Amino acid sequence: MEGKYCFKTKMKFFERSRLFALPVFALFLLGGCVKSNSSPVPGADDVILIGEVDSMTGPEATFGIDTYRGITLAIDLANANGGVKGKKLRLISSDVQGRPDEGARAISKLITQDKVVAVLTGTTSSNALAMAPLAQHHQIPMVASAATAPKLTTLGDYIFRVCFIDPFQGATLARFAATNLKAKTVAIMRDVKSDYSVGLADEFLKVFKANGGVGIEAPLLGGDGWDSPKLKEIGGDALVGSYFLNFYTADDPSLHVKGFITAFQSKFNEIPDGSAAMGFEAANFLINGLKNAKTLSSKDIREALGATRDLPTLNGKMSVDSYRNAVKPAVILKINKDTGPQYFATVNP
Repeated sequence: MEGKYCFKTKMKFFERSRLFALPVFALFLLGGCVKSNSSPVPGADDVILIGEVDSMTGPEATFGIDTYRGITLAIDLANANGGVKGKKLRLISSDVQGRPDEGARAISKLITQDKVVAVLTGTTSSNALAMAPLAQHHQIPMVASAATAPKLTTLGDYIFRVCFIDPFQGATLARFAATNLKAKTVAIMRDVKSDYSVGLADEFLKVFKANGGVGIEAPLLGGDGWDSPKLKEIGGDALVGSYFLNFYTADDPSLHVKGFITAFQSKFNEIPDGSAAMGFEAANFLINGLKNAKTLSSKDIREALGATRDLPTLNGKMSVDSYRNAVKPAVILKINKDTGPQYFATVNP
């Protein structure tokens, strides 16, 4: 049966407060940076400093807070298992409020003043694109968990990502709409101020090769930015029957995923969303690279990250291609009225 589908690239979710975030916000007001207390802080020779740049406040806070949670969980687990090369990992996190200019300032401070060996970030493409040139200039590895703009990793050989890129998302959703949903016309809504939204929409349109009118009653198709606790609160029943592409699904029965969910729930008392999962993945990708690096020099860390092959993740095995992008499966979730987002299909790269 043919149908009409409306593809929406991004929803902005606002999070005013969470009990978890209150002490963090208080520290941000004092200095814009908080050093994680999740790990012991022995002498400088006994720790490996890792930087994090995320949006803990502002319009992207719902993503930033969960990314931070995923990262801290991975670091806590690594430290509980002996750390890396006999050293404990220590996280230094900065809140950039969703602003690219703040992202650039934050990564510069982490590199030049805090002397971190690498930087993790769950910020959007616009923020990551502002940070990457500085990481490359100082030759410090930067790992993005959510920035999907293809341009990002072309900015230098110290820039990596663990998420898939816009062409993969857009093309996958376009094929899904045409093949699985039998759609013949689409309406596309995009945020022209967002590199993520524009890139995803352009790739979808290029592959789908169709456009249609607005004001239709049809399921929506969305990208990874839809995976947030705020989705149902904002969209309500209007989203029932819609689909979105994501990095992982909590429905996965594998022991790896169930172990992650159990550990996350024990620490934060809620089921992790995609941002938390990708923060966890980014941190584990970096930790794996640190373990495999010959030394903790930037060059050796970069080479170890670039050599990643078949790393177990929450959604199958991940490798890094020649452009330092992740090659890994994706899942499509369907939004149901009573149960919310549920697994629908797996898409291999």
